[in-house]
Amino acid sequence: MQTKVLVLAHPDSIMRGGWGREPFQIMYLRRLRQWALEDKPIELVDVDQPPPKANLFPTLPEVLAFLSDPRCQTEGLAIDLEAAGPYPRCLGLMLADSEDYICIHFRRQGGGICWSYTDLCTITESLTKLLEDPTIPKIFQNGQAYDVPELEALGFTVNGYAEGGFDPMIAHRYMYGECPADLQTLGIAYGGLVAWKRLVREEDEGEGK
Repeated sequence: MQTKVLVLAHPDSIMRGGWGREPFQIMYLRRLRQWALEDKPIELVDVDQPPPKANLFPTLPEVLAFLSDPRCQTEGLAIDLEAAGPYPRCLGLMLADSEDYICIHFRRQGGGICWSYTDLCTITESLTKLLEDPTIPKIFQNGQAYDVPELEALGFTVNGYAEGGFDPMIAHRYMYGECPADLQTLGIAYGGLVAWKRLVREEDEGEGK
């Protein structure tokens, strides 16, 4: 038997200054009503499993095919950089509409390089063209403070982010200035996901952790 839990804020905590969580409280109460009164099935995403169309360990031809896919221009790309200090660990890229996804690993656990020098140069060249192409809309969560500066520090030029891309954190801050805008909170509120950042403090989200 599984027990589904929907966390709500106490109304008193909202009335005593926690107004930033009120929009989420309304969303969650509506979701609870659907579950309880409208007999709507509870569909939860298993965040311990990769996305349905994910290629977590692509080969070199698969990486190059994805980076040159014309759908990048027509759909746009959601991009997420993971790093260990100043060293890039991997780069995730997902097509915004079809949700095809690849993860380009650069380093293994312990710091070893994942590719031969020649293959790494080939990937870097193709990735450079994609990132600097202003006709490809690019989506980053907190990109202006983390992903883009980190990529530029590595020598890449990122176009298509400010000129037609999107940032959920900035958009949500603009719409609801007092609300949390970290990725996990937005995923739970708008995507119906379950909490997945079990070892990360909420206040660390702005630092890209």
